[in-house]
Amino acid sequence: MGKIFSFKNLFILSIILIMFLFLKDDGLIDYQRLANERNQLLSTIQDKSNALYDLKKENIQLQQNDRYIEKIAREKWFFRFPNETIINF
Repeated sequence: MGKIFSFKNLFILSIILIMFLFLKDDGLIDYQRLANERNQLLSTIQDKSNALYDLKKENIQLQQNDRYIEKIAREKWFFRFPNETIINF
């Protein structure tokens, strides 16, 4: 039975430790996958938050600004006054 800390025992112990850290369900590989997924979700939340802010800002403009309503109607739906000619450049 020689030494407890022989090279062979340390090598086997290190292999078991590496397998334990990388291959189990909550190991480093799974942690990295979850961290990437979290970052993607945070990025999606930020994008959706920015889009919501833009929509809220546009909603306020539509409720309060008649010139903005006219601008949107002319740009999106090509509304015009009677006897008005639209010239596109």
